[in-house]
Amino acid sequence: MELNLKNLEWNTKLLLGVIAVTSLLLGGFSNDARATIPQSTTSPLVFRIELKPKIPCRGSSLIVNAELINRGNESVAIDRRLVWYRSTFKYSTFGSDGRIKGEIKTANGEFGEAAKDGSDYLILQPGQSYKASRSFKLDDEFFNSAKVFSVQMTYGQFSKTSTDQLPLFIGTVGSNEVEFKVSNCKRKQQSAMRSIK
Repeated sequence: MELNLKNLEWNTKLLLGVIAVTSLLLGGFSNDARATIPQSTTSPLVFRIELKPKIPCRGSSLIVNAELINRGNESVAIDRRLVWYRSTFKYSTFGSDGRIKGEIKTANGEFGEAAKDGSDYLILQPGQSYKASRSFKLDDEFFNSAKVFSVQMTYGQFSKTSTDQLPLFIGTVGSNEVEFKVSNCKRKQQSAMRSIK
């Protein structure tokens, strides 16, 4: 009977020890997991783009009209150059084997240094927006790979800078993603010429 009581006491201590160690491990894991999960932040900026033309010719230029809007309740400072921080073009199509294939083309803009007089910085009051346009040449091999593509722009600013004592917005804001078709205009022109002859 004495042996059984000793065994019971030893088993109880062992069980309590296992529970304590398990609790420490789970607690540490939980804290690490929370630390690695990116915290989402609500941006006061909304980024919209439109394309022109909607069906450009292969080898021509696609014009992207961008608008960065302050939807917040407070003034926001931006760097107008960084509307073109990143451009992302992509496509997906069916290959000859029937499988879907795709590719993404991402490019970061070249901005140089900000103007010393601060003219690159702009303060957007609530409801105000900044508009800009830029053309992208559709003349490389990427745009020969499919007929339908999509494009998305990203505004990105990461330096701790301020203008008129207002810090610039730090972070990225992605635009809406817009589809467009690329037409082989030369082939159509050649076919039209043959039909005339």
